[in-house]
Amino acid sequence: MIFIYILLIPLLVLLFFSIRYNRKYKVLKKRATLHAHEQAKVVPRVFSEAFLESKRSETDSFADETVRKIMEHGEEDQVNHMFRFLMKNEQLISKDAHPEIIEYFKQTAILPDWANKDMMAFGQENYIRHGLLIGMILFYKALPECYTGAKGAEVLLMSGKLNENNPVDERFSKRMAETALFIFNIMMPGGFDKDGKGIVAAQKVRLMHAVIRYHLKKHGRWNSELFDEPINQEDMAGTLISFSGLIALGLEMIGADLDSIEAESYIHCWSVIGHIMGVEEDIIPRNLKEAISLGYGILDHQKKKSEAGHSLTKALLNFCERKGPPFIHREFHLTMMRFFIEPEYCEILNLPAIEQAKIDKLSGYIHLYVRFREFLENKAILALPIKIIDAKLLSLSIRYLSNNKLLHFYLPKSFNKD
Repeated sequence: MIFIYILLIPLLVLLFFSIRYNRKYKVLKKRATLHAHEQAKVVPRVFSEAFLESKRSETDSFADETVRKIMEHGEEDQVNHMFRFLMKNEQLISKDAHPEIIEYFKQTAILPDWANKDMMAFGQENYIRHGLLIGMILFYKALPECYTGAKGAEVLLMSGKLNENNPVDERFSKRMAETALFIFNIMMPGGFDKDGKGIVAAQKVRLMHAVIRYHLKKHGRWNSELFDEPINQEDMAGTLISFSGLIALGLEMIGADLDSIEAESYIHCWSVIGHIMGVEEDIIPRNLKEAISLGYGILDHQKKKSEAGHSLTKALLNFCERKGPPFIHREFHLTMMRFFIEPEYCEILNLPAIEQAKIDKLSGYIHLYVRFREFLENKAILALPIKIIDAKLLSLSIRYLSNNKLLHFYLPKSFNKD
């Protein structure tokens, strides 16, 4: 009898908290539903090639001006303070920082008027629910598709080469780990709170973009006539879509149960992030349809074979092979990319051909796994335990990607010469 009570008490506790969580989830979804429906009804804008081309001459004037004033003012302690803050995971900037930095972090923390906190919170809930799948789609679809843009790939490769003391694979691994950390910080619940890790992470990345632009142009390491402005508005919007619209498409491809409320809320989160990171309003997607339209509009505008795209794709495959379990071979990663990426883009990236039968077989296994997960998640008593497990696995995956080291945001060491 005592043994039965010992088993029964934890089950009752689990049942109590599971019911409580499910009720909270349903209330949050109900609050987000009205806004999500309104967002979905917005007629998608048409992003012409002429419009996208015009965005390649625009960067981020506020962040660029902030960096220019600090760097050209010549106060070494203030410059060092900015670099220390960017490279470390400190959340609050000190009061004795340069006034321009203080004002930058104050102004860029303001959310746009159209930001809806219910949709943002619901989008974050569904990031936890699909976070492991999102990570898979990021590596096998979103990132490599970005590499098909020849000009954008060039600035990605160039910014990595600025730190030439470290091996290529080490630099790439660090960048991938930082990307995962950035997404984790901003998409976990609380990321959009005042001084939340997510908002600060987005602000720091935005400022780092400005530092990279300043460095490349000051030292004549960038050809604007050939590649347009480095990290321009189209590049930033394309990156934003890779974390939002392309992810939503990938989830649909593997049969993930993502309804319109969940999808629109997820897109809304990234639209808010885009605002924080300096993407202009006229190129921030307002709903899922617009995000997908804009994403493939940018890809079609920029798609072209390039040495930079090939180098980045090779580095990504090396990264996947090195970080994957030893029993998973390179062909698996190639097959995953061939499954997720359209044939035209595979050719641009020089991805080796894979037999269609192998792609179909792997696709079947993925769909089976996703259906099994969805089955478990839809069981009321299992929803909370699975959420807790997934959140922990997401955290552990970032620790694994960073080799269990304290992860600092990437800034090339050569910037110290400034």
